[in-house]
Amino acid sequence: MKRGVLLVGGSRGYAGADMNGGAIYSRRKIATSPPAEKTRITGADMSLIRKLVGASRFESMRYSKYEAGESETYVAVPMRDGSLVMRRVD
Repeated sequence: MKRGVLLVGGSRGYAGADMNGGAIYSRRKIATSPPAEKTRITGADMSLIRKLVGASRFESMRYSKYEAGESETYVAVPMRDGSLVMRRVD
């Protein structure tokens, strides 16, 4: 994801891998891959959710917001079994 807005009702697996910008709004808590991380939802975010979904004010407060974290860099490390592990680079 490079930019934009993604509304998710719920997900299986991970969300936000290789995210460069934009925001993910989820009604339920979702597992994220680096660099996506949970951030605080603001009043402008809640009004955007109300506009897009037609939710009430209380319902829009229940959404979670995920954005790309700019502070840390990750690199993919291949493991012996063929899987990839994301390691933080300091």
